[in-house]
Amino acid sequence: MNRIFFWLKIFLTILTVFFYFTVFSQEKTSAATPYISEAKQALEAGDPYLAERALDKAFKVDGENLELLHLFGTTLLRINEYQRASEILFKAYNADEENNYPELIHLLGRAQKSAGLFRKALETYELIYSETSQDPKSAEHKHAVKEISTIKRLIDGDFEGIETPFYNLEKVNSVESDFAPLYLSEEEMLLSTSTGVFDAPELRGIVQKTASKKGKDWKLGNELPPNINKPGYLSANAAFSTDSSALFFTLCKSSSECLIYSSKRNGQGYGISRPIKIESDAQLMSHPYPFRSKAGREGLLFTSNMNGGYGGMDIWLAWKDSIGNYGKPINLGASVNTSSNEISPFYLPKKDLLFFSSQWHGGIGEQDIFYTYTPDLKRFSQIINLEKPFNSPANDTYFKLDKKLTKGLLVSNREGGKKGRYKTCCNDIYEFDYPFDSIHGNYEQLMAQLLDTIQYKQLDKTPSILQEVSEIVDSLRNMLPVPLYFHNDEPNPKTTKRFTDIDYDSCFNSYMSLKQLYLEKNPDAKVSDFFKNTLPSSFQTFNNFLATLKRLYQITPYPVVISVRGYASPLAKSDYNIYLSERRISSVQNYFNAQNIVPDSLKDAVGWATNPYGESTADKSVSDDYFDQKQSVFSIGAVMERRVEIQWLQLDKTRILRDTTPTQPNEIETLFYPLGKIKPNQVKKAVIALYNPYPEELNISEIRNSCGCTDIHLEDYRIKKEGSIPVELEIIGKDIEGEYSLELMFYPASTEQKPIRVVLGLTVDPN
Repeated sequence: MNRIFFWLKIFLTILTVFFYFTVFSQEKTSAATPYISEAKQALEAGDPYLAERALDKAFKVDGENLELLHLFGTTLLRINEYQRASEILFKAYNADEENNYPELIHLLGRAQKSAGLFRKALETYELIYSETSQDPKSAEHKHAVKEISTIKRLIDGDFEGIETPFYNLEKVNSVESDFAPLYLSEEEMLLSTSTGVFDAPELRGIVQKTASKKGKDWKLGNELPPNINKPGYLSANAAFSTDSSALFFTLCKSSSECLIYSSKRNGQGYGISRPIKIESDAQLMSHPYPFRSKAGREGLLFTSNMNGGYGGMDIWLAWKDSIGNYGKPINLGASVNTSSNEISPFYLPKKDLLFFSSQWHGGIGEQDIFYTYTPDLKRFSQIINLEKPFNSPANDTYFKLDKKLTKGLLVSNREGGKKGRYKTCCNDIYEFDYPFDSIHGNYEQLMAQLLDTIQYKQLDKTPSILQEVSEIVDSLRNMLPVPLYFHNDEPNPKTTKRFTDIDYDSCFNSYMSLKQLYLEKNPDAKVSDFFKNTLPSSFQTFNNFLATLKRLYQITPYPVVISVRGYASPLAKSDYNIYLSERRISSVQNYFNAQNIVPDSLKDAVGWATNPYGESTADKSVSDDYFDQKQSVFSIGAVMERRVEIQWLQLDKTRILRDTTPTQPNEIETLFYPLGKIKPNQVKKAVIALYNPYPEELNISEIRNSCGCTDIHLEDYRIKKEGSIPVELEIIGKDIEGEYSLELMFYPASTEQKPIRVVLGLTVDPN
């Protein structure tokens, strides 16, 4: 009997403890729920600062809630509070034992690096590298490789740069964001400043103001008039025309709707503001920078996420015509632009220098300032990090120099700025002395060397076709995989057809129109976010992918094979879902064909590797119950399963698309010869034909090549009219694996004849 009472007492004690902790946990979760709901509403309304304050209260009540930790960490990262974000994201990552949020480890590495916690960030990216090593071509693996290399250099002190006086403009800066400074003179500037971000939503906005220098200190002045600070718009990013007669700036209705305006200067004031006339229908154009080239041509650099870019914000160029309008924008190309964001260009044509900020090119922090030497905005040297003190672990943007090139301005949210509640949330303006000759003193020598060896990466087909093809392919692969989503049983419901005449554009628009129905059936915040962000952004990424692919098809000597997979949710039978996946792939192919991606002459050069998986890979938690459509049709799990994914892209090097021999004397094309594989540091012998496209004899007076790795031998330097001669080559392979190209230039003795360019395509392969 005593034993029975003993065990009964133990059981009641355990039950009491269990009940206590269950009720206590529920009370914590219940107490945190209103704050989490408030935060989600604030984020939906575009107010991450209000969301942060609500999440901070929730965290103090229930600091173990995984959903809360994830939302809190991502919100802190969004407002650039890197130190706190790294702490919360680390806690969330450790709590996420079932990997509900696979992106946490990537966000953690980003936060740690931006907080200056380089050794911890290295550990995180090495873990990402290990976890993605089975897919070395994935964007995550490539990013980890880049970050590991950069962070090791940071730890080794490779970005220390030069010492120069560096000042925070304390009397100009506020506790909110101050950015986009522009020198008017040595004692005047314009700048943009945010208002009402923290405590006054009804006053929230961005306006442009003046500042003036009194002695050694800059002091904030007045707002510009309403024709610049247009009511209801965000006004920012000022720049003057090359003759200082007009102010260029950006007016935004929202963060995704910005256009470039100009206003004529009128004495000390400004005239009516009008959008500039440019041959583009892009809805987001910002960071204008007008310039005059060395040849006297008027141009405009700006940033945009318009179709045809490499992803995110790219830097574009538009030339001004004789009546004052700007022509079709030209992307600066893969040397400058990447799948991340490139912004705030600053160009010095007389110095052949382009400065800009980027998240990609191997930097100290989030956005770093870089520069490149370019004589014409077509050809670019290597991209060079401006290093410390100009760059920091945070964002560093809006680099500008004064007319004397002795002082400069930049914008940063680095530690040590003017702060209120937050340490690194908001941008400050900094001024610095700029020792131009110390940093760029050898630029003329470097430019001459680059021009002599013809090592530029160019926008057009010359000189290195394979190099540009390889860069565009890398850019395309960095966008992958691209998912495209479908409504249930679309397209062509209730049929076993394998193909469809419907294109994805129709499927997308039909799907977007069903948002209200989905939210009525399942009022889940994740479903709302899917329609607001995931669905439209995936289609935008696909269109960017196609625009870039179109550029590839304009120059590639090889056909392109696109790997596509189709998926379905588990609702319906397995066989039916295979047919449905095939129809979905077919609709994507129809949209591809309608975009005229491939020139008519190369229509047979498109390769598709299609795999309809149906429901075979669907998450087991997704319902297949027809009578529970809230879960089987309208749940976020079912929504994410119904998709097509562009998985991979490959060049088919077993075929050559183009005849690269010249046709007309005035239309000489680059001669392209794919020479196949070559072993590292070993000699490859080859013989190519050099054609004379002219109706008279051609005498070769000089030969140049793009490296010292090629011996060239001609039996005869004379080529009969429209004839050819053999050219014997001995090429030493590079010691780095992968594709590359060499260029040979044959210069005629006659000035009436143009040089002939030959591009040799090679692949270094040790096997």
